[in-house]
Amino acid sequence: PTLSICCFSTVILIARQAARGSAIRTKSPGHRQFWYVRTNKAIVAARSTALRRLLESLVKEGRALNGVNLATIFHKAAKVQEEVYSPSILAFLTNALSDPGLRLDARQLASCLYGLQGLSTSEADPEVLRLVDVLATITESFRTSKSFTAQAVSNMLYGLQNLSSDFGEVRRLLRSLASLLQDFPAQQRLSAQGVGALYGLQGMGSDAVELRQLLRVLKPLLEAATNLDGQAIGNALYGLQSMKSDALEVRELLEALARKVTAFHGKLTEQEASNALYGLQFMDPQLDSVKDILAVLSSQVGSSPTATSLKRGSRLSRHPVNPLEGSWTIPRIGAGWLGDAFRDANSDGDSDEHSNTRPVAGYAVDIGRDMGGFARALARARPNLRVVGLEVRPHVVAFANARAQEEGLPNVVFLQGNANVDLEALLQGIPKMEVHLVTINFPDPHLAQPSHRPRRLLNGRLVRLLAETLGDGCEVLFQSDVALLTAEAEAAFCHGGCFKVLPWVDRQDFPETERQIVVQQLGLPIFKAKLVRSGVAVPATLQKEVDELLSKMRSG
Repeated sequence: PTLSICCFSTVILIARQAARGSAIRTKSPGHRQFWYVRTNKAIVAARSTALRRLLESLVKEGRALNGVNLATIFHKAAKVQEEVYSPSILAFLTNALSDPGLRLDARQLASCLYGLQGLSTSEADPEVLRLVDVLATITESFRTSKSFTAQAVSNMLYGLQNLSSDFGEVRRLLRSLASLLQDFPAQQRLSAQGVGALYGLQGMGSDAVELRQLLRVLKPLLEAATNLDGQAIGNALYGLQSMKSDALEVRELLEALARKVTAFHGKLTEQEASNALYGLQFMDPQLDSVKDILAVLSSQVGSSPTATSLKRGSRLSRHPVNPLEGSWTIPRIGAGWLGDAFRDANSDGDSDEHSNTRPVAGYAVDIGRDMGGFARALARARPNLRVVGLEVRPHVVAFANARAQEEGLPNVVFLQGNANVDLEALLQGIPKMEVHLVTINFPDPHLAQPSHRPRRLLNGRLVRLLAETLGDGCEVLFQSDVALLTAEAEAAFCHGGCFKVLPWVDRQDFPETERQIVVQQLGLPIFKAKLVRSGVAVPATLQKEVDELLSKMRSG
């Protein structure tokens, strides 16, 4: 209680001094040290929005900060949920770091870099870039990394997660880190958490020379690391998501990671495996290292995240892909896909005691099916139903098919394809009126920027295709943890009367998805829509009208 009263009093005093526009006099070193200590106690005691208010008071007053103050601010800002930094606060912190008299030690620098995770270069904010540049300058001033611990290295890497190597200031920071860590002591082995800190490299492209320099330095540190767990593997591979395997340094790091993964004998959660697969999206699937990683992921995935794994930091992450860009727009599903996918697809559907085939009770199409757990569970619950999963990422498709084969499920197959490009070919390959169910589970909402909204799966073409394909009474089941998306689905599918909304009734043969399990464990709501095909004919202008409707709904 005494400490809380003291900290509260300090906050009040600082605020009052700022309101009067007068700086607290700090003439003697002892007096300055007194205020550094008082300020640091107030920073430590502040919570969420209170931290921002305190920083704003310091800005108004022009308070001098020492290395301990700055390290505490950045580390604290990384831990709170609310937005801490404003342009004025960023400028204030950058100026404090630029003070010629300031001297940061290794731990303080690591804390400052760790605090960068709350900032992003996506908007090219000049204050963010200036801060990054100043921290690069400070990093360059360290002539050796011998005073840095493995935990400090982990913190520095982890703080880079929202930065992009598209900017010169970030590349300079990468170069300074590579130079700093060249003589990192071999006995300072990275922990599992340290290896997982490769997660911080997710915005770094392998075309940046500075990143490749850093990867060369990190490779021996990775090789010396021990006792990796599933979370470390998932996070480390996730950090490679913007890199391509045509760079030698990326391939070598990938080989080192593959050796660690193949030596891992535990279980990964579905979320950890999903993170790992997303990191491989630009890697050559023919590389032995990629094949080895996929083999382990497909055979060592356990259940979905437990409450324990969620408490220790598992993330409810999405893996957005821009379906309108680059190679994702190349058609991949041909006219004869059905015969290749199901060996008995051309049989007459009869079964006997000498045949491995089963009578086919129609098809279910699962669009954007993530790790394939839902589609496999549906195939297991309904062995006479053929389930087709459509997913754009090739490594995820390879993983899901391998899992289906291991689980002995001949009635499910996963195809690589973009719903915007390949769904029509997929549906045309199935006998007319044989698609009885279409599931759309937790599509990415693309909420990062308003300009990303057209990337959403739901559009007029999708509605038209399903209205033309499905017979009366067939279902489209839509689920999301974003209420807005489910509202869009109900409005789009019911436009023109081709579908009607009916009450959602949970069924035993309708399994939970990977994301649904995690959302429920976190106590968050799930928004569902059961959309049933009516007997109304498809209007000629349906696609255009739905696109116009969605455009209006998304313009807010």
